[in-house]
Amino acid sequence: MLREAFPGPELPSAQEILAMNVPYLDAACEEGFRLAGVTKANLRQAVVHTQILGCPIPKGTEIFMNFHINHTPAPVDETKRSAGAKAAVAKNGNGFDGRAGRDLGIFEPQRWLVQNKTTGKETFNPTALPSLAFGGGYRGCTGRKLAYMEFRIVVTLIILSFEFLELPEELKTFSCKERIFRRPNTPHAKLKIL
Repeated sequence: MLREAFPGPELPSAQEILAMNVPYLDAACEEGFRLAGVTKANLRQAVVHTQILGCPIPKGTEIFMNFHINHTPAPVDETKRSAGAKAAVAKNGNGFDGRAGRDLGIFEPQRWLVQNKTTGKETFNPTALPSLAFGGGYRGCTGRKLAYMEFRIVVTLIILSFEFLELPEELKTFSCKERIFRRPNTPHAKLKIL
């Protein structure tokens, strides 16, 4: 798909990469952030007394939010969801019921792609699954857009510059050390320059 988008013998410029509409590239980047993000969680402090799914959360409580979505979430009593949560599901769906919610432990960019009902073309759906890789709201990461642009550029240039060869089975793993930032145990790739 990238070779179709960038058929020339020269590598594309950053501007060309960012301007080109390549839904599968966007889906692969989003899947990379979902499955193998740099950090796995965020810690926030409740600034007011509130409730989450009917559980009281006193002001000052630290709330641990897991960003890593690699399995289907536990069932929740839908009557306990807030009006805002219900509105979000009504607008975007919950993502776990359809194709996007299957096999969450594997890298599958297709989960972020949908058929445009008007044009029939495949398009990228950034709301196919819940995503907090960069947080959200006014406390969200201010560098999110820059990170997406840089990741899109790097992924494109690596794929257009190298052929990825098969690794031995013992090196095919997502195992890592979880610290403040995620650190892969086996960050190996077998490449051939194109």
